[in-house]
Amino acid sequence: MKRPKKITIGETAPAKPRRFMRPWSVTERDGAYEVRDAAGLNLATVHFEDQAARQPHSQRLSKDEARRDAAQIARLPALLRIEKGIDPGEAQSRDCDPTR
Repeated sequence: MKRPKKITIGETAPAKPRRFMRPWSVTERDGAYEVRDAAGLNLATVHFEDQAARQPHSQRLSKDEARRDAAQIARLPALLRIEKGIDPGEAQSRDCDPTR
C-alpha cells in the first residue's frame, strides 16, 4: 500500500478545483449587482451610482453599465461550455440563422 506524501511545515495540501454551480444569477442590492451561483454563493459584486451628478466623483459605473457587466459575468459558464464544445449554444443558432 502506498503511503500518502507528507506535508512539511509551511507547505499546503493541493487544493481541489472549485466548482460553481450553474446557473449563475444577477440580483440588485443596495447600489450594486451581485452575481451568485445556484447554491447562493456570491461570486462577484458590481457597484454603481444612481445619481448622475455624483457618478464622476465616485468613479462608479452607471446603473445600466453595472447591470450589463454583471449580466456578462453571469454568462461565463455558458460561454465556457460553448468554447469547449460541450454545448453548441448560441454559436450553433447563429450559424443556422440565414439572416446573418
